Amino acid sequence: MIRMSPVTMIANDPNVTTDLRDVLLADSRLVRLLGGKHVFIDVESDPPAPHINIAQSKPDAFDPRGDRLVSLQIWPHSGERKVAEALIARTERALEKAGVTGDGTSARLQKLFGGARRLPDSREFHCILRYREMGYPAVS
Repeated sequence: MIRMSPVTMIANDPNVTTDLRDVLLADSRLVRLLGGKHVFIDVESDPPAPHINIAQSKPDAFDPRGDRLVSLQIWPHSGERKVAEALIARTERALEKAGVTGDGTSARLQKLFGGARRLPDSREFHCILRYREMGYPAVS
């Protein structure tokens, strides 16, 4: 069996969530920050914190390019903003290092926004990174 890189798999797979999970779990520093392999796809139960949940939208019928939104929700275990920001930074680095995001023409995800906010009436933070999955390669 030929083993493809995560970037190649994402480029060939309309459902990128499994490949993104593999990319994130391959980053040992991120796994260490999470305290284990706590990266889930469309989790419905209450997984251990900290964890990352990956969700992908359906293609918009009105978008001729067929782009989808990919959200990475990061739930830190600590009420400290610096822990939340460290998880965001490490997640972004893991994706960029794998070539999934960034300036390259093979990048499949374009960052729309990201950040951490404190949940109302709580000490906990919720972080989100939102990307647009590009239906076609960028045109120069």
